[in-house]
Amino acid sequence: VFGTEGNDRQIDTGENEDLVSFFLPDTRTVIRHGAGHIVPTGPSLVKQYKDFLSQFPVITRPAKEAQEEDKDDKEKQKKEMVDEEKEEKGELEKEMDDVL
Repeated sequence: VFGTEGNDRQIDTGENEDLVSFFLPDTRTVIRHGAGHIVPTGPSLVKQYKDFLSQFPVITRPAKEAQEEDKDDKEKQKKEMVDEEKEEKGELEKEMDDVL
């Protein structure tokens, strides 16, 4: 997806065309547009994006599994923070004992 000649001031159209040449003609999808460096969202272009992306599998986690993993991660992070605080407190107490 790239802007056509003169409309994209960030990336030269020639560079985009050079990049296209690295992909096999029968496996690549090229979408040219006149909106410059912005990816346009017109209905016909969105359909082309969807058609292109539909060839890739979608990998998802079941919602319940994701929630359980998130909960486990949060509990683990909380435990790690508490452990770090205890360790820091212990080190401070040791330093204080050494000073006194």
